Amino acid sequence: MGKEVEALFEDVHVHAELAHVLQQEGRWAEALHHARRVVALAPRGSVLHLWGYAKAATIAADMGRGQLAHRFATVYLALARGASGVEQYTPWVQQAMGIACYQRGRFQEAIAWYRRAVQGFARCGLTEQVAVASSMLAFNLARIGRPQRARACLADRSEFPESRSYLYDSAMTAIHMAEGDHELAVSSGRRALTASGRRSFDFADAAAVALLVSRALRALGARREATAFILSAARFAVRQRWEVLAPLLPNRGQRGGDMAREAAVSRGRGSAHPRDGASLCPGCG
Repeated sequence: MGKEVEALFEDVHVHAELAHVLQQEGRWAEALHHARRVVALAPRGSVLHLWGYAKAATIAADMGRGQLAHRFATVYLALARGASGVEQYTPWVQQAMGIACYQRGRFQEAIAWYRRAVQGFARCGLTEQVAVASSMLAFNLARIGRPQRARACLADRSEFPESRSYLYDSAMTAIHMAEGDHELAVSSGRRALTASGRRSFDFADAAAVALLVSRALRALGARREATAFILSAARFAVRQRWEVLAPLLPNRGQRGGDMAREAAVSRGRGSAHPRDGASLCPGCG
């Protein structure tokens, strides 16, 4: 019996490793499959069981499947109440919940979840991830017309991991748009989109920024170039392997041609690595 239990745990850890690695490579469907296997095989209520739900929530958010991400995150948060050893997983789930709410058009809820994620990462001492999450919070605040608050919440560029400073420029693009400064929006948007080394889970962020740049260019009268940025947004979304490309269609809402809100999701994925216990894998988002 002991050997069977040992074999089961080895199998669970294999699935956990695969879920983590495949997510980092942007192979969402495969990653989600292995995260589901962790949930199915790990003892209920164990740290690894909760990790499986956390990982599944972040993967589903990466895929643009807001409802599924919300479902996994809700289960995780319920199981995590009073549990020990999972404290550093929770901010990642809160961040995924924010993305899920935003994808479903629940902007105020998204902002509340992003605030919790920022605070959670700060408690865990994850300074760079605080900055990444702050870019999501600022992006959302700007998109609902609160650019001053967005500026106050956005971390300084120097606090971002060097490889992902483009997320700062992404948030500033949304802020400039909310302030009506189309030229600065185009400038910061171009800077965000030309950054090298963009992570696979940030292609949706790039799609959102490209759509904002397109809006700014249209406002400046550069319609042909604006169309090119819409096509660029589509390419980024396809590379993200989103299951729903409807976010690339124009939104006919009250904000005058604002692009579909599901596309306006700043990224910053990743979650705790299964073999690191309560610690977080460096560079996981």
